[in-house]
Amino acid sequence: RILGWLPCVLLVVVASNHFMLVRTQHLAPWLGGGFGMFASTDVGSTRWIAVTAVSENGDEHRVPLKGQLRDLKYRARNLPNASQLDALAQAVWKKLEKDAIEATESPPASLVIEVWKTRYHAKSLQPEQIQLALEYFDFKK
Repeated sequence: RILGWLPCVLLVVVASNHFMLVRTQHLAPWLGGGFGMFASTDVGSTRWIAVTAVSENGDEHRVPLKGQLRDLKYRARNLPNASQLDALAQAVWKKLEKDAIEATESPPASLVIEVWKTRYHAKSLQPEQIQLALEYFDFKK
């Protein structure tokens, strides 16, 4: 008799976890069970992430997230919590240490990671960019 209720209990637990992650960690509603698939336009492809390297003298350089960084980019874009952003920052920093941006520029000292999503107004349907995360990582302490 108890085993008959097990699927219902598991569904409630998974759905509750999904809604908690969407509200507290900015999980894309289409992921983690897909419970927001038909109620939201907030899918990973409508989000974007920017990583900027900042040198000690204040120069900024946008870091392309290609190759091995692509998987970390998608993870951080879809669930921009502290651990995902930190993992992305560490990987980007290691990449920047290996290949210098340009020999004539001063070396980077910190990274800035921004995650944005597109939201549409209910009445006008005008798109608006909403910042989900903004994190600073100082590597030259």
